[in-house]
Amino acid sequence: MANVEVCCLMLMKKILRSLPPFLFSVIVIAAVVMLTCFPVPEMVMKAPSFLGADKIVHAIMFYGVVSALVFDVCRKSPSGLSTGMLAAFLAGALVLGGITELVQAFADINRSGDINDFIADSIGAFVGWLTSPRLCKAFFSV
Repeated sequence: MANVEVCCLMLMKKILRSLPPFLFSVIVIAAVVMLTCFPVPEMVMKAPSFLGADKIVHAIMFYGVVSALVFDVCRKSPSGLSTGMLAAFLAGALVLGGITELVQAFADINRSGDINDFIADSIGAFVGWLTSPRLCKAFFSV
């Protein structure tokens, strides 16, 4: 890499490491809770989509949950990720997915809980669990 690129990358890493702990995780989890546990605006319900689009969205959201948790730990200490911590992140994402589906099923928010949504949540979390540690370590170890 050129000296300017290396300098910019080092500056970006320094800025990311200086941010408050778990900042990205809180933002992503708050967004997932808002998107899954609040009523859907009528305008969004009428938007055209394709069959299974919501399952893809669920998988992406829960990939984001695990990835944000991994990223927040990794940006402070790339070697700080342990197997137990990764397992806890995966378990936490699965619990969050289950809770959001239960809220949708039993709360009066004009939504319905769906086991297929939970399966999509689980797949997204699992893919995040598999890929995020390698991506973070690659980024922060450069």
